[in-house]
Amino acid sequence: MSLLPEEEALYNPRLRLSYPIVDGIPQLLPSSGRKVSADDHERLLTRLKASAT
Repeated sequence: MSLLPEEEALYNPRLRLSYPIVDGIPQLLPSSGRKVSADDHERLLTRLKASAT
């Protein structure tokens, strides 16, 4: 899982699910996960790779 602070979410790239962070608490219940489109997945991976360097 990777933190996406600008989107207030945690992202699981393997499952392509985004979980919201509400009042500083990650909502990791299966029903809270939001499926990410292929385009958004690529955008998020690019952003995560850029922030890792």
